Amino acid sequence: MSYRWIALAIIILLVSGFVYLTRGFIELLFIVPLWELLSVARLTLRSMPQGLIWAVFLVVLAALSLRTFFALDRRRRSPPPPFELEGSWVAGLARSLERAAHADYFAWRMAQEMARLALSAFAYGQPRETNSQERLPDELPEHIRSYLEAGLRRRTSLRLSSEARRGEPPPTLDELETFVSYLESRWEVPGER
Repeated sequence: MSYRWIALAIIILLVSGFVYLTRGFIELLFIVPLWELLSVARLTLRSMPQGLIWAVFLVVLAALSLRTFFALDRRRRSPPPPFELEGSWVAGLARSLERAAHADYFAWRMAQEMARLALSAFAYGQPRETNSQERLPDELPEHIRSYLEAGLRRRTSLRLSSEARRGEPPPTLDELETFVSYLESRWEVPGER
């Protein structure tokens, strides 16, 4: 037998003994007033006409039904909450783009995201091969290729100090704009300028 059952049995015995010793006190404090309250409530209900009790019941039921109906109607009429991009990938890109003009880290981060996007876009519809996700197409212009390769190099090393030591300048927003224009022209997406 486990200690838990022994402890439970001891607690039950102690509570039972306490109730037995204080039964008169508990009876006077709780049982008698509760019994008197129930007796008064029973006499009050018996003295009321049956039709009045049913009428009160139906009024309460109708009020609850109308309240529920109008609450549901209000919920249906309210406009849906606005779509928030707070935690989405697009919102992260927008924040990185805003910060890229002022900080090298975000310029590298933007190049990294664009390289990831380009690899996914170029691999779409291609047969699956080993390392097909990591290969850039051969027909890319040199300036686009250098921008994406800079982003791919950053995928393996995110520490700015190592890039700064090598003296490699961060990708610029002009390079990003050139890359986006290239993607739009390749997939014939009309650009909004």
